[in-house]
Formats: sequence, C-alpha cells, structure tokens
Amino acid sequence: MFYKKNPNFSKFFSLLKNNYYIYLNNKNSNFPYELKNININFKNNLIISDNIYILSDVSFFSLDFGGNILFSKFHNFRRPRLKIFNNKYLVYDVGGFEYKIENNSKILNKCKLKNRIISCDISENVYGVLTESDNYLAKLTIFENNANNEIYKYYFAENFISEMAINEENVACCGFNILEGKLKSFIYFLDLKSENYKYFFEVEENFLFYIKIFSNNNLVALGDKSLIVIDTKTGLKKEIIFKKRTLTCFKFVKDSGILISLLVGQTCEILFIDKNGNISFEIKTQEKILDLSFKSKRIAVLLNNKILIYNTSGKISKTVELNVCPQKIELLSKNNLLLFYESKIEKILL
Repeated sequence: MFYKKNPNFSKFFSLLKNNYYIYLNNKNSNFPYELKNININFKNNLIISDNIYILSDVSFFSLDFGGNILFSKFHNFRRPRLKIFNNKYLVYDVGGFEYKIENNSKILNKCKLKNRIISCDISENVYGVLTESDNYLAKLTIFENNANNEIYKYYFAENFISEMAINEENVACCGFNILEGKLKSFIYFLDLKSENYKYFFEVEENFLFYIKIFSNNNLVALGDKSLIVIDTKTGLKKEIIFKKRTLTCFKFVKDSGILISLLVGQTCEILFIDKNGNISFEIKTQEKILDLSFKSKRIAVLLNNKILIYNTSGKISKTVELNVCPQKIELLSKNNLLLFYESKIEKILL
C-alpha cells in the first residue's frame, strides 16, 4: 500500500524543527529580546555592525549578539534617524532642528540648528549636515568630529536635495526637480578640498531616493526606475534600468556592493551589483520578496512566512518555515539569522 505525502504534516514538522533550532540558539542568550512600548522603523533605524543598534520612537539602544543590552538612551525627536561609523552614533531629527553625536558612554556633540534638517551622515573624522536654507534650496555643512570646526560649506540653488553620504574626502548628494512638467533627478559628487562639485549627473524620469559611497570611493544611487554606479576616478556611469520591474527591497554592503530585489508579475529577481557596477549574480524566485540580507556569500530571502537561504550560484541551501512573518531579517553569519518582529527580536540557528 502506498501513502500520499501530506504537505501539511511536512510543514508542521519543519516548523517544529525550526522552533527547536530557535530554542537551541537562544538557550544561553537573552533572545528572544522583548520590545515593549516602542515603535521601530527597522528599514531606516536598524544597523548591524559590531553590535545591534536600534533607534525607536523614544530611545536609542544597543544589544550584543547574545541579546544583552549594552546601553539605552532616551530622545525626544519626532522623526528620528540613525547613522553610525565605528563607535560614533549620529542621531538626528528629520524635519526638526536637532542632532547629537554619541558613543557608548556619553554625548560627544549636541546641536540645535536654525534651519530644518533634511539628512546627515558621519565618517571617521568628519560628519555632514544637510539642511534647508533661507536663501537657497538646501545647504550642506561639513564639520570635524572632534573639534566640531566647520570645514566645508556648499549651497544648492537650483535643485531640491533629499539625501547625502560622506567619507573622509568626499560627499555625494542626490536630489530632484520638476522641469517643464517632467521629473528630473540629480547627483552631485563633491570634493571637500574644492569649492565646486567634481561630478554632476542629470537623470530623467527617475526619482533617486538613496545614495551611498562604497569602500573603493565609487558611489551608488538608487531610484524607482534604475540603479546607478559611478566610478569617481573617471566619472564613468553604469546604469541598470529596471524596465517593467518594481524595486521591492535592497541591502547595501559597503565593501562589496548592493543587493536588490525586483518584482516581475508574481515573481522576483535578485541582483547583486558589485562596487564597480557589474552584476555579480542573479537569482529568480517564484514569490514576492519582502526583505533580504547578505553575509558570508549567503543570501537570506524573506517571503510570506518563509525564509530561503541561497548561495551565490542560486542554489537553496535551507528553508525556514515561520509561524509569523517578521518585519525584517539580518544575517549575522552563515549560521545565525536575526528575525525582527514588532514586539520582539529572535535569533535562529541555520
């Protein structure tokens, strides 16, 4: 007699096994970590580096990879955003007037500005503040981290600027304008030793909303219609046009490149674009991707109540069934994955 395999039993067994893995991984740690009476925008205010850094609507706190609290500090910002470089944390209020730079133990700098903040970023020895301006569309000011001396200033007179990124020698900004009824986006690449921009690019019918500088000093700009990588030594621009595909999520990896997910009908394509603008690999899935993460040549992909672990050749190495779908996932290593829910953080062993 032959028995037909019951798919519901297989799913139940998979859930049971995954819950056991969560138990094993959390047995000697403080995970799951409960998130009580706070709201978190995990898309903008979660950073994983040497530890876990989270900015909520009322506090800024850090956990180690065992779920132990390292510090917790309150704030009163209405639209808080977080940027980090090594052991310096820049917390600012989008649309507000205040920002502060902290380390684990104290506030290094706190400032209240005259004009509203658009964006900020921080590097090893400098940080930048992008604000509105009384006489221009935007104003960029660069300061030294330690002495807090103003070392650079740039005014934007023709275009609205929405985002910025900084390293020790350069600043990249993106913005937009409506010219003759058409949307146009713009990219500025500035040398902190020069009064004028080094490169200026105009992009038609594409709203650029994200910009970063890779470790090789090339910059990446992401919009709703395409992804652009610019070689800042030569000014050469490479563009990956999405065509009829819709961007669902992305993951920036400073030393490697950027991972993006593009929706095509009911399926998704994963592209990894290296820091020189070349497509390193491409993976196709049969479901819409809600979030993704990249670490140690492994890609974690969040679907509806399920996580798939891929290698860079597109082969699935593990499937994790979930009782409840998290808001965000982050690979800590090839063997550990963090799940971020509205009310808790879990750590799972892969």
